[in-house]
Amino acid sequence: MEAFVPLRRWHNGRSDDEDVDLQNQISPIDVSDWRLRLRSCLAASGKTRSQVCSEAGLNPAYLTQILEQKGATPRIDNLQKLANVLQTTVTYLVDGVDMGPEATECLSLYTAMTPERRDAVMCIMRDMAARSSMIDA
Repeated sequence: MEAFVPLRRWHNGRSDDEDVDLQNQISPIDVSDWRLRLRSCLAASGKTRSQVCSEAGLNPAYLTQILEQKGATPRIDNLQKLANVLQTTVTYLVDGVDMGPEATECLSLYTAMTPERRDAVMCIMRDMAARSSMIDA
């Protein structure tokens, strides 16, 4: 079974940068079947492969290429375009994790922030979590 690893893995609060694929592609390893999830989302959309590719601004044969050619892996930016058209997330396609609308919105807002604002948001969330645990205790 062929699938992908996230761009970074985290160990003890630090990223493992050697896991980053420098060509902006998902690295195949034995995790799960991303092609099955992509095919499922495609079928649920009721659209043809070329319709989805056209809406995503990709070559009409792109989906056939990544779904049918052994060893073909999509670039992250292209997978994001496909996910948008198919109304899903890259996280779901790659990892099989469906975050739900609130978590997806939160992640989208967070990634749009500057690094300074991300740090501020993390501080606020940690503080709120700590206060919440103190109340629950």
